[in-house]
Amino acid sequence: MKHNVQVTLVLLGLFILAQLVGLVIIDHYNEKDLPYGIEKPDYKPETSFIPLSVFIIIATVLALILARFKAVFLWKLWFLFAVIFGLSISFSVFFNPSLALFLAVTLALLKVYFQFFQQLFC
Repeated sequence: MKHNVQVTLVLLGLFILAQLVGLVIIDHYNEKDLPYGIEKPDYKPETSFIPLSVFIIIATVLALILARFKAVFLWKLWFLFAVIFGLSISFSVFFNPSLALFLAVTLALLKVYFQFFQQLFC
């Protein structure tokens, strides 16, 4: 086994906690509008997979283009905006939108900066 039992139980507890927080966030937005004026997309259940599939293909092509041209800065910028977007929507459940955006930007910058810092010296 890769980890001892204590570490495995801590990891399992963190996983379950993350799932519960995700369920709270989804339950909150099932009844309310998204923050920052973001609108929920209108979809028909029988054709909802088509736009999602198109967006996944477009994102994959963009990612491959960035990888092909070694555009590391754009890749990290794209990652930073995605993390800020996701965190700010999630934090808006627990905090007011201004504080949520501030926390999201701060934590996303730390995430990207320290990831770069670790890669630089390891």
